[in-house]
Amino acid sequence: MENNCPTNPQEEDSDQAQDKYFDGSLDGCQDQIIMTYPTKPIIYSTEDKMKQIEDEFNGFINQDDLANISQRNTYFNVVSREFTCELGKEFEAVMQVFLYIKKKYNVFNQPGGKFYDIGSGTGKGVLTGCLMHEFDKCVGIELLENLHKASQQMKEVYETEFKSKYSNDRGELRQIFNYEKVPEFETHQGDILEYDWSDADFVIANSTCFEMTFMNKISQKASSLKVGSWMITLTKKLPSSDPLMTLEDRIDWECLLSIKRIMSWGYATVHIHRKIK
Repeated sequence: MENNCPTNPQEEDSDQAQDKYFDGSLDGCQDQIIMTYPTKPIIYSTEDKMKQIEDEFNGFINQDDLANISQRNTYFNVVSREFTCELGKEFEAVMQVFLYIKKKYNVFNQPGGKFYDIGSGTGKGVLTGCLMHEFDKCVGIELLENLHKASQQMKEVYETEFKSKYSNDRGELRQIFNYEKVPEFETHQGDILEYDWSDADFVIANSTCFEMTFMNKISQKASSLKVGSWMITLTKKLPSSDPLMTLEDRIDWECLLSIKRIMSWGYATVHIHRKIK
């Protein structure tokens, strides 16, 4: 889960312009926006409605949860400190979203399952999966060789600084994570449109910089996942969850919530999707 967008683009294409609408960053646009494609953005809610959504979300996360997230985040920082700056913001955001899903929809109550980060960069998203739930394995898929090599290095640190220590721990680590078996950390170099991730139970994609043509291809790929799978995307929704973008008989995901969370690069809108057919 990496944000590899250019920081100072010379020109702004239509996708980038729509992203500004989407995140409410155009001058005079203060309302939450949940759909910008393929035409004029549709206003979703006023400031009061946004607060209502935020309050409902926070109602599923109590003080004990926040304390546990903070403790887990400490170990995220230990493993990732050599690979990233602005430590822990993505972990906290995704962990909160995961707890919301878990509690509201009564899922992920047992160990197991497969986590995928598609476009995994240096491996921060894979590490997040490993530290937020007792998945069987957490897998990253990254096309760029230099980022893939960095994720392999992060895997080595994870196995040394967390996995091996957990195996020998009888105290603090087990109280925080309560794992019977530590998740496997896997990283693969390849194209996310060619690699098979159809066995995923939980997928995350930092899609902020993805063009809509690419999002459509990801939607087609995600159609192979089983009913009840979950997928989080940033900034852009899965087109196959939106009746304004996809024919009704082809909609196979539903977007249950869109909410802003703080990331290392700023605020991003997190879209929570569930596979429905």
